[in-house]
Amino acid sequence: MEKMKEKIGFLCGLLSLTLLPACVTSGAEIDLAKNPLSTQNTFAENRLRLVTFNLDGQKKDKKNRLDRAVEEIKFLKGDIIVLQDVTGGWSKGDPSRPVLESLAYPFQAFYLFEDKMPMAESGMMVLSKWPIERAEAYVFTHNSGQRRSGFIMCDIKVPMGTLTFIFVQISLGEKAAVIEQQIEELRRIMDDKIEPDGFLVMAGNFDIDPDGSLMDRLKGAEMAVAGSEKGLRKNPSFSGNILTPCNLGEGRRSDYILYRASDNDEVQGLKELDSGVTQPEMPYPSSHCPVWADLAIQ
Repeated sequence: MEKMKEKIGFLCGLLSLTLLPACVTSGAEIDLAKNPLSTQNTFAENRLRLVTFNLDGQKKDKKNRLDRAVEEIKFLKGDIIVLQDVTGGWSKGDPSRPVLESLAYPFQAFYLFEDKMPMAESGMMVLSKWPIERAEAYVFTHNSGQRRSGFIMCDIKVPMGTLTFIFVQISLGEKAAVIEQQIEELRRIMDDKIEPDGFLVMAGNFDIDPDGSLMDRLKGAEMAVAGSEKGLRKNPSFSGNILTPCNLGEGRRSDYILYRASDNDEVQGLKELDSGVTQPEMPYPSSHCPVWADLAIQ
């Protein structure tokens, strides 16, 4: 694996000179990698499959869960996959990042949001079959205690054009007031840094209600939620050494894919061709279900 570290030059700068109470800060560096052993296959030019999957950083049965997660990732055959709760090593002898880096995705990005101790790492990884042209890591200004949630914003050159992606990791169980501030920071980035007529996709772990005011604020007038009618629920409880299935029982929805749609024939936007929630078989790799969407430009 040939790796390079790209310094990220985007700082709060001018935003900090305004009257805004706070601004998102960028990470010092983000790891970009190109896997020379991967082969870039031929894909449909007018569609892509995006997958978001939180691997769950809980301590229980991590080695077996990682093996199962890799099986699910291969099964989904995503063109672009974003993974949350990825670490350099969940615990001694159970590395997750090197295993994921070996998957057949030529273009990869990784950022470690939390690095408090070996058992409390939390990072995000992007696996892409197409070139990642730009990648910036941001840490939310508002976090509780030692938490460091944030997002990666990147441009990926897919066959149908260059799309901007915002991949989000919000700590599950974060205080409601803090999540509200984090959603406001996300919305501000969307409004200030992304062209209003550009192609935008968001995916990740948001930990907000699908029908609540925070989702309305995040979506604005231009974003749609993929598979919103499917009612994915999350159940974070455990059963022995394995996690319970993610869409049974009561719980909060955490994981979403959103895309900038267009209902105007004169303005290009993204169209949802298909979407779904994959319920893995036992043993369960995570308390989160993988969420996927097939998107095309209309």
